[in-house]
Amino acid sequence: MAIHFWSVAEASGHEKSLSTASETVGYAAGLTTWVLAASVFVAIKLSNNEMPPWTFCCVRAFLSALVLLPFIASYYHDIIGFVRARGWEALFIGGIGLGLTQGTAFTALSYTSVVNFGIIFGTAPIITMALARIVLREPMSVWQIAGALTAFAGIIVIAVHGSLQQLLGLDFNSGDLITLAAACMFAIYTVMLKRAKFDLPRLPLLVVLLFSGAIAALPFPSS
Repeated sequence: MAIHFWSVAEASGHEKSLSTASETVGYAAGLTTWVLAASVFVAIKLSNNEMPPWTFCCVRAFLSALVLLPFIASYYHDIIGFVRARGWEALFIGGIGLGLTQGTAFTALSYTSVVNFGIIFGTAPIITMALARIVLREPMSVWQIAGALTAFAGIIVIAVHGSLQQLLGLDFNSGDLITLAAACMFAIYTVMLKRAKFDLPRLPLLVVLLFSGAIAALPFPSS
């Protein structure tokens, strides 16, 4: 999720003008996000019996923020000013992206297979593109649409190991609907993060958003 946060900042940028190199780094970071996310989701599925999903989500975000705290000591004054000025907005956006999205996704993995989850959650980039077109008025070329659909088709082929029989035999359930909700929230978080243009360096901003995610997950049941 941290790499996804970086990719939004790099590929879409807070600045009005971006170099080609910065865009390349951003897109590469975005691709890396999905590669790493696959292993995370498998690990979550395997550890579902060890800790309730919302508890895991809350603890994960909180501990991640604590680990990063020593690295942002020089920004404490800036963080205090930022929280006073835009704290509620950061709490809302971080709560959606690093709290509700994660907790919902982890819950979905309790009710559906990793294969189904991967296929359905793979719609998140497509949903993000459509939402960015509506909210941010970002152009969406034919090539971008074709690329997104091709990537999604590739996810399906890999998930079912190229077997049409396995694809037709997929059984969708309530967990899949929860997964779709997580994908939609992930898209909303991505677009809102881009739109907010927070004027705080990325690492301290990430820490603020992580604490926001932990706070958002805290009220939910632990089972």
